[in-house]
Amino acid sequence: MRKGCVVQSGWMRGDVGEAEIARAMVGKNDVQLIQNKGEGEIGEVVLEAEKLWYFDAAGIPKIRDLSFVLKRGEILVVGDVEGNRQTELTQLLIGRSIS
Repeated sequence: MRKGCVVQSGWMRGDVGEAEIARAMVGKNDVQLIQNKGEGEIGEVVLEAEKLWYFDAAGIPKIRDLSFVLKRGEILVVGDVEGNRQTELTQLLIGRSIS
């Protein structure tokens, strides 16, 4: 999928390589896959959210009781179908008001 649309289907496991999948996802032919096989070090806590809530303009909770801890060296991925509150979560985490 790319931008919410199916761009390729019908591939069977083993019939397609990682580079082909990446090209379909990104929509470019010059995709380079870089793999870091070294083990990174996990450090101190750099971001912690505890019992995070977000209410829309009508007072309806859209993010409910979300808690997580992110440590130096970790990657936090927020992914879902567009419109499922990723933008609101990002805005809350960076301290911007949500319109």
